[in-house]
Amino acid sequence: MYTLKIESLNSNYNKELNVESLEELFNDNAPLHEELEDFKLSGLYDDLGYSLVILKPYHDDFLIIYANKLLFGMNDADFPQKIKGECYGEVFPKLKKLNNLNKLNEVYFNDSHSEFIFKIFDGKKLIFAGRQNYIRQDDYLYYFVKDETADYIIKENNEFIFKNSSFPIFIIDNDKNIIKANYAFLQNVNYSLNELNHLGISNFISQFESNDENINSFDEAIDKLFTKELVIVNCEGKIINRKSEFNWFKASLRLKLQIL
Repeated sequence: MYTLKIESLNSNYNKELNVESLEELFNDNAPLHEELEDFKLSGLYDDLGYSLVILKPYHDDFLIIYANKLLFGMNDADFPQKIKGECYGEVFPKLKKLNNLNKLNEVYFNDSHSEFIFKIFDGKKLIFAGRQNYIRQDDYLYYFVKDETADYIIKENNEFIFKNSSFPIFIIDNDKNIIKANYAFLQNVNYSLNELNHLGISNFISQFESNDENINSFDEAIDKLFTKELVIVNCEGKIINRKSEFNWFKASLRLKLQIL
């Protein structure tokens, strides 16, 4: 079973579709509506580092004017050429369940901006993740897909390690709110995330010492990291749990690298 998910980056639009095989997404018998010459910039677009489809309104659908091979030719190198002159909704009829055609109309006729993450899972395994953008230029709608699969796989692996690590880990923002904590940390302090933020970091970390003699508290260490005066702070101190017991800790504090 394959699952397709589309998540908007600038609205609450989220859709999901399940299919038994990826071949179900394509209609090999879609009718040809127009015989088209090669698009004038196809030689340039063929070598782009991301997938591109160029569309034009056609009745209640969009005519495919051009498609490059990066994504749409993965399984069949001739597929982009075959679908030229056919209608998008007829070539990809299943995608109508993702409200895809309505989004194309919204961008084209309302000149709105839409950006999405499109993911394909084989069972629970991510096999593709792409960032989609739609841009209208003159009479055409340009549909870009940038492959970010490798980045998302790294992100998912990091998330798995974070959740399942036996080492206590927590992440804070520059307002010193804890935005994320793994099970090992929450079990150690015996507080929920909301309780910790209500309590405040300075109230459950004490006797803080660092490898930098100019840093005298956890708050100072965090400030220097967020202002990028330092890239890492090695430290130790005490964490006070719900039972008012002290647990000694040694830690390394650093800015979290954002993959995406």
